[in-house]
Amino acid sequence: MINSYCKESKFEHVLNLWDDMKSCGLMPNYITCNILIRGICKAGEIDKDLNVLNAMRILGFSPTTAIPRFMLDASSRNERADDILLMHEHLVSVGLELKQAVFNTLITVLCRLGRTHKVVSVLEDMTGRCISADTETYNALIHGYCTDNHVKKSFAIFSVMLLREDFHKYCHLF
Repeated sequence: MINSYCKESKFEHVLNLWDDMKSCGLMPNYITCNILIRGICKAGEIDKDLNVLNAMRILGFSPTTAIPRFMLDASSRNERADDILLMHEHLVSVGLELKQAVFNTLITVLCRLGRTHKVVSVLEDMTGRCISADTETYNALIHGYCTDNHVKKSFAIFSVMLLREDFHKYCHLF
């Protein structure tokens, strides 16, 4: 039912059903939580998503890699990079495991918003956690710098990429 309500954009019904389930002692599984979060993200109700995410953690479910993508993307719709960084920090504080996909989502969203200057701290955090840049990271950075008219920075990133042993993976960028 939650999935159907989400598909029909009946988010008040979704939240009422969620509350009814919990009050009746019916514990949702992680699939239900993911569907709910995705649906609420589409509606742009980030605060409500955070409540569901907290409930997920209380129920013992770990957020999947898809959840930060939904939430960061939904946060980017208001085009406020600081909110996106706060969302990222909140996701980390509730136990989100920082993987390559999470960092790439954050970098892509910031670059899409033209906030390439904020990406530097994200990259530092990423490398500090021994997570290396990959094709998606480089593509987002190069595209973001080109969009912001920082062509020299784009070439600098491209040069760093070429120094990597696995640079042949990135030949499609030429």
